[in-house]
Amino acid sequence: MLLNMYNITKDPLYLDYFQKNTYFWDQYMVDHKYKEVYPYVSDSGIPDAGSNYKANLYKSAYHSMENALMNYLYLQLYVRHQTAELHFLLSSLKEGTKHYVKIIEDPAVIIQGVELNGKRWERFNPQEGYLILPKGDKLKVRVVLGVIK
Repeated sequence: MLLNMYNITKDPLYLDYFQKNTYFWDQYMVDHKYKEVYPYVSDSGIPDAGSNYKANLYKSAYHSMENALMNYLYLQLYVRHQTAELHFLLSSLKEGTKHYVKIIEDPAVIIQGVELNGKRWERFNPQEGYLILPKGDKLKVRVVLGVIK
């Protein structure tokens, strides 16, 4: 959210908050010895006595990966003002299958380019964020996202 707020307002205070939040996250929430992330810690960074586990009904390892992925995308697109790449291994049972690859809801973020099995692929909708796939198994797809200026 802080990176989104920075993108909307351009106020560097949100980047400062993001950096401080990221420092706290890495120092206190990440279990560097046994890995993964605690779902709850105190203000001083002590894991909650009742939460020595790292997953619960509302938090699983998926969320740690999602956090990393979204931070990568927002930092590349909104802070560094560079493109971001996503890689997929997809299969399509029939020619013409529509597959959405744009995972950011911002309409300013578009697909700038696509490669399928290492070759340029033109069958995609930049604004809507989907590809039209050929029939095939284990299609290696590289998607480049950018921001409309």
